[in-house]
Amino acid sequence: MTATDILFRGLQVHWDELFPTADERALKAANEYFNLPAASPDELADFIKSKWDMISKDQKGNGKDKDADVRGVFSMILDRAVGIEIEGKVDDAFAAM
Repeated sequence: MTATDILFRGLQVHWDELFPTADERALKAANEYFNLPAASPDELADFIKSKWDMISKDQKGNGKDKDADVRGVFSMILDRAVGIEIEGKVDDAFAAM
């Protein structure tokens, strides 16, 4: 994971040209900790879109721009998965599920 990976992960929420962007560490963490299909950024993005109606309204953004909201959820999932790994709070995350 490089600084560019982290920057692009956050910027893709605002710049659709960067979507979907995910580094290998973030994809692996999303798969390992959230059991999400994340062999590639496209696979994870497609999964999020296919489950959109099941995602909590609190997580979806303002609802005015679905594409931007999908990018936000995508980025949030990756950030949280990497955060769990970095902070070593894997057990806490599983206990909360």
